[in-house]
Amino acid sequence: MILAVDIGNTETMLGLFEGREERASWRLATVVRRTGDEVALLLRGLVGAEVGAEPWPVARGVIASVVPPLDRAWSQAFERLDLPLHWVDASSPLPVRLDVEAPSTVGADRVVNTLATSVLHGRNTIVVDLGTATTFDCITDEGVFLGGAIAPGPHAGIDRGCHRSWSSRWNRSFVRTLFQVTVDRDSTAKHGDWAHYSRRARIRRILGDCRWHRRHGQTDPR
Repeated sequence: MILAVDIGNTETMLGLFEGREERASWRLATVVRRTGDEVALLLRGLVGAEVGAEPWPVARGVIASVVPPLDRAWSQAFERLDLPLHWVDASSPLPVRLDVEAPSTVGADRVVNTLATSVLHGRNTIVVDLGTATTFDCITDEGVFLGGAIAPGPHAGIDRGCHRSWSSRWNRSFVRTLFQVTVDRDSTAKHGDWAHYSRRARIRRILGDCRWHRRHGQTDPR
């Protein structure tokens, strides 16, 4: 089995896979001060409770992380469990292409978004990921990441001045195609109606910028 780990700023997602079948999944709070020993104990407990720990069923691990301070602890945990570990980043040999000016700056979360969209959907897509930040990833049907935008997440409040920065990100990302929209919701987040409305307004505004860019070759000057 493979243990896949997605370390985000707020939450860490874990999935246990046997081939393409998901055997179990967990959602944990991301704790920056957690040690390698703590992570190893946590993994043993979760996996053992789900599928048994004797014999240890996990053959290797895969991690995508956007929290560098935690990388060492997770590496130490897999060493303690005597498991080979692969870190996913922009340099990983994956069947995707990062068509941006500086591919090495693309975060692991956006790399795996591109891979998952290519494998699961195989169509031109904008992935809207509502996490600590709201990210927009523009991905073609051939698994090419064209760029995207980052906006404040649901907990960041409303900053009207951000509209201009979002627009400038669209300029730099060279979005060339109008895509279908796929929304990846954080099902555990609790937000009021006002927050939901503001989030939808932001999504609509950025998608509107995308349409403007496609039609006019520049960002909506609003």
